[in-house]
Amino acid sequence: MSPQLRVLGGRLLGTLGIVAIVVAGFVLGALGASLLAGIALGTDDADAVTAWVNERVFIPTTIGWLIAMPGLVLLGRKALGLTADVLGLRPRERRRPRFVLGFALGLLLILLPAGLARLFGGFVPMDAAAVDALAVPTGAAAISGIVYILPALLVAALGEEVLFRGVLLRWWEPVLGVKGALVLSALLFVAVHVGNPGASPLGSIGVLLAGVLLGLVFVLHGDLWLVAGLHLGWNVSEALVLGVPVSGHTLPALLRWTVADSELARGLLGGSFGPEEGLLFHGALAVAIVLAVLSRPGSEDPGAPPVSPVDAAPAGS
Repeated sequence: MSPQLRVLGGRLLGTLGIVAIVVAGFVLGALGASLLAGIALGTDDADAVTAWVNERVFIPTTIGWLIAMPGLVLLGRKALGLTADVLGLRPRERRRPRFVLGFALGLLLILLPAGLARLFGGFVPMDAAAVDALAVPTGAAAISGIVYILPALLVAALGEEVLFRGVLLRWWEPVLGVKGALVLSALLFVAVHVGNPGASPLGSIGVLLAGVLLGLVFVLHGDLWLVAGLHLGWNVSEALVLGVPVSGHTLPALLRWTVADSELARGLLGGSFGPEEGLLFHGALAVAIVLAVLSRPGSEDPGAPPVSPVDAAPAGS
């Protein structure tokens, strides 16, 4: 077997290990949620347990990520040779994580174009009858739900960034190069969203652009916390502030906006999958990608990201 094939085989084997850890985490998450349902309901009736878990879908997801994340980090460090620096998990004494900055940028990435769309009538408040029919808490009634869901969104955002940017992107960098690994991680990011409610080709384009942006910010700045904050800010602004769908899911929100009833508005702002479908938000992501490139720290920057595997070893080695 040629050295190139051995390297590729090793990367594929490592990827299978990564996938196995995530699958195991979510299987255990589902089991844990079922146990909680049995305790809460005082019964082991399968239909009742399933209904309880389905109504609280964030519980198994959160448990799954809380199990999978340590496993991914351990696998990355012990078996795959990805140090804490390469994973973007830098100690505070070396460089303060920029989670809050990322969160603020993620909020602005949605709220600025959404605010412009609201100003020109593209977004409108959902009428009271439609809000009632939606059966998802809105306004003051949503506060308790937001308190419950926000930690779940945080865990999910961090978990996805550990998986797609921290581990998978870095793992494939030595073979595919920075650009190839970035594109691969973004495509895999799209793949896990295509089964979401309301998924569409335009929605996949939006998720792809978001994956490219998140990967690019990670590659350029080497800070997983910055990227996780950006991811969380995007989700919070859509789901919990504006009340529009986030990748097909509608959650409790302070406001409840909807797209105006016109083809132009739906094309610009998205449909049932959320703003990820909208051409206006595709443009916002494209602008953010350009700005991320322009923000690249110089070599003289003491906070520049650490040397990545692609810099430490030639492709195919």
